[in-house]
Amino acid sequence: MLDGATPGLDTPIPLSAFVYNEATKKFTFNADSSKYTDSVNPYPPGDYILTIRGTVDLAPSFTETETITLTIPDLCDPPLSITPSLVTNQVYTISDTPYTYTVSPFSVIPTFCEVDYSTTKTNLADSTSAVAIQESQLSFDIDYISSLVPAINNEKQTMTIVATSKTKYSAAPSSQKTASASFDLRFLNPCIDTNFVAIAGPADMPNYFYTPETSTVVLYPSVSAFTVTTTPRTHSLCGGLSYTATFDGSPVDGDPLAFSAATRTFTADSDDTSLVDTSKTYAVRAEFTNWPVGTYSGAPSAMKTGTIDFGDACDSASPTVTS
Repeated sequence: MLDGATPGLDTPIPLSAFVYNEATKKFTFNADSSKYTDSVNPYPPGDYILTIRGTVDLAPSFTETETITLTIPDLCDPPLSITPSLVTNQVYTISDTPYTYTVSPFSVIPTFCEVDYSTTKTNLADSTSAVAIQESQLSFDIDYISSLVPAINNEKQTMTIVATSKTKYSAAPSSQKTASASFDLRFLNPCIDTNFVAIAGPADMPNYFYTPETSTVVLYPSVSAFTVTTTPRTHSLCGGLSYTATFDGSPVDGDPLAFSAATRTFTADSDDTSLVDTSKTYAVRAEFTNWPVGTYSGAPSAMKTGTIDFGDACDSASPTVTS
């Protein structure tokens, strides 16, 4: 028969786990992975002292014993391997909707072995961060709306995830394995992307009237300011607008119109008789001062047009502005 003892182990393996084969005179012992992870009746790794006692059936007082040691190794000290999950570099447009990027758990062999995760990150140049690391160390909350500097300076943040093996049966494993994976977070400028910023002119532009050859300089009321809309969140990171004007498709040159960008006002002054009894188109165009379309092809801009009618000095006086 088999006697069993487990010195130093809180949970002995029951003798029923050993099966004796009379024909082969051998004991067999089987334990699958569930006995490693079982929280109720586990088979902890360690050395088990087994005592085999033989007794003569007709003379019970005649016995012999043999002691052997059964060693169950801790297959998680260390595990065979840890393989990092696939990670993807992230790109975030400043002011976009915050989101969470989650990395899948690393692969461990044997699969029942556990690992601890830790994550480090680099910060932005001003020591702030667009990333908050969740307690799991595998999920990252990404959000930034403070400034455009990270995009302008092509900054990045690097997150490094480290998985370290552990065993549930010892606070101080004899050996450990680690694996790591890193990904970068880079930033895009919303002010040069019409998916995030739009410029719109006023609903209506004033119609002007001017009579050449009258030696009269006419200052018209200001054109209403253009508006900026940002999505999905409101901000003023893009700065102010710059205005330019055209007359009949060409930049204004003072004759017949001059334009003050600062006040968005037109002034008319001309002796050009070819304008008499004609109607021409003028236009105002707005773009971001810091993000002109000529430099940043994806940047937004807007143009609104109005008309200016030219009278005849020989006719009766006419209004200078109509709406």
